[in-house]
Amino acid sequence: MRSAPGTKLAEITINENVVFETDGISSDEAWSVVVKKAARVLQSGAEIAEAESLGLKTWVQVDFREIVKAAARRF
Repeated sequence: MRSAPGTKLAEITINENVVFETDGISSDEAWSVVVKKAARVLQSGAEIAEAESLGLKTWVQVDFREIVKAAARRF
């Protein structure tokens, strides 16, 4: 996920355990994703380049410069 500098991003450096939830609804379906994992801010150029290649897009028009990784498994 992308994040802007601030208290949420700073908290990851103090406590890597995070819970992230996002939901969506359309005319014919609804979904929810919950991730509970250890997270970290990507630092190396190779990791950032790999994340950038995924084409992650923000839902709001805010400058999210930092990329946070929390590996999850799919159910």
